[in-house]
Amino acid sequence: MFKILKNKTFRYIGVYSVYVIFTVAAIPYFLTAKEDFFILDKNGAIDLDNKFLYGEGYENNNGKNKSDVSVKEENPQMESYIIGVVAAEMPVSFEKEALKAQAVAARTYAYRQVGNSEIKPENIGQAFITVDEMKRNWGNNFEKNYKKVSDAVNDTKNEIMIYGGEPILAAFHSTSGGMTESSENVWSEKLSYLISVDSHEDEKAPGFLSEVKLSKADFIKIFSEKGAVFSDNIKNDILIMERTAADYVSKIKIGGKIFKGSDVRSILSLRSANFTVSCGDNEIIFTSKGYGHGAGMSQYGANFMALEGNDYKKILAHYYYGVEFISIKG
Repeated sequence: MFKILKNKTFRYIGVYSVYVIFTVAAIPYFLTAKEDFFILDKNGAIDLDNKFLYGEGYENNNGKNKSDVSVKEENPQMESYIIGVVAAEMPVSFEKEALKAQAVAARTYAYRQVGNSEIKPENIGQAFITVDEMKRNWGNNFEKNYKKVSDAVNDTKNEIMIYGGEPILAAFHSTSGGMTESSENVWSEKLSYLISVDSHEDEKAPGFLSEVKLSKADFIKIFSEKGAVFSDNIKNDILIMERTAADYVSKIKIGGKIFKGSDVRSILSLRSANFTVSCGDNEIIFTSKGYGHGAGMSQYGANFMALEGNDYKKILAHYYYGVEFISIKG
């Protein structure tokens, strides 16, 4: 889910500041804008965009240096917290092995952030819902759904992923564009375990393709305010210049100005930076593949792998290259 903030001053900046400096999108903290984060229904809640994992700065760790993050002892608050995260992050209708993969990813991320310190869900940077919210969301299905989620968490109790002896940055997103993205193309920091991998079955996910249409006038107005200068032929003013290996737009020229694909995604509220552009007579159409930044585990990809009979460790090992699984001492 980031470019490591190396300046010591910024290591002490809280998670709220991280939300403010998002380079991919300026996104409010999820408890004050929950409607932007979740689709809530009788089956559960899902953070389709995992926006809390969108920022440049991700090293909070309560002011600890990365070398100080090693976790050996169990955090007594962790497992109940992870139940609330899984319930918020993945539809309970997903396969149990996918839910278990989500539990391990969420636990790994949390240990990387807080270690054995007190858990305050609003400060960790993961979506979280309380038991009361689960009851409201699930209604008569609460007991069945809670058991499914809690079983997935309990079956992986205390388990996390490490690389180089440290909890990994367990990034995840809703749906890839067919391949996941390498970390350096999202947050500039190259992480050996966050590389581009195949996730082609994501194409079967609901809403895999999405469109944003703008009138030419609105498009010109939006990007003129960003410094673009347009000619009489707008088709010649839009050019995708560079894509990553996973097909996400890294550079696009609009009105003579070069933008990052992630910035255009943010400006136009596209579902991903894996997009194409077409020009009609009076409108500009952006067609996006997938949903989210694309790095790490695809949640829909995890569910498709689970449906094919893969267990949670195979799922996680696919999306996080070369990681080891360890159990925190209880």
